[in-house]
Amino acid sequence: MTNRDFTSINPSTPNYHARYIHSYAIVIGIDTYRNPLLRPLGKAEADARSINEVLTAKPYDFQVEMLLGQQATRQAITQALKKIISITQADDRVIFYFAGHGYIHPNNRGFDVGYLACADTDPDNPFDGLEYDEVIKLTHFALIIFSNVFKWL
Repeated sequence: MTNRDFTSINPSTPNYHARYIHSYAIVIGIDTYRNPLLRPLGKAEADARSINEVLTAKPYDFQVEMLLGQQATRQAITQALKKIISITQADDRVIFYFAGHGYIHPNNRGFDVGYLACADTDPDNPFDGLEYDEVIKLTHFALIIFSNVFKWL
């Protein structure tokens, strides 16, 4: 492992040197959804806050956009991703962290498609969530370490 591998970085190591110009993160945690069919999660928002604490502290110094609970709508998450794309450059790093529900719905060819359930997702409309592949496509325009924690329905 190298220092560019986030999991190998130990902040107490005195010889840690960041190899990135800027560090950004989108941190999302959703405990309670607008639609009661999406059962509440107990620790997603607390997990997101903990990740935020680590990333904003020394030596990492990430600039974090955190969306919690009802703030984490499909539109707000998409806007945060597009903002990151517009400001990142080749020597920047970005982390996308999602703690919340996810679900799978088959497309018209019978292949399963994964979705992230946003705070305003309507589970009766299977295409209402944020398509996992859409997030991946957007990340092709920024250097993103994709981290997610979600519960499949």
